[in-house]
Amino acid sequence: MASTISANVDGKTATTPKKVASLENNQETTVRPGREMMAAAARLRLEKASVELAAEHRFGGPEHASGEIDMLDEATALTRST
Repeated sequence: MASTISANVDGKTATTPKKVASLENNQETTVRPGREMMAAAARLRLEKASVELAAEHRFGGPEHASGEIDMLDEATALTRST
């Protein structure tokens, strides 16, 4: 959680908030690339699974295409059942 504070303090008092801000920034710097790598790996797995399912003709043909509303309804039903 980020907060902005404005105050006139001496250098010694300002040191602690600066250290905390620096630590928070370092944590974000190390966590963010990890999240991005996990997201990229998940995208690759999804693409691979989609290709494999399409090769097995598990999606049906063009006559079985679903609209966006149908897909959202199905996703909603799946989340409610778990």
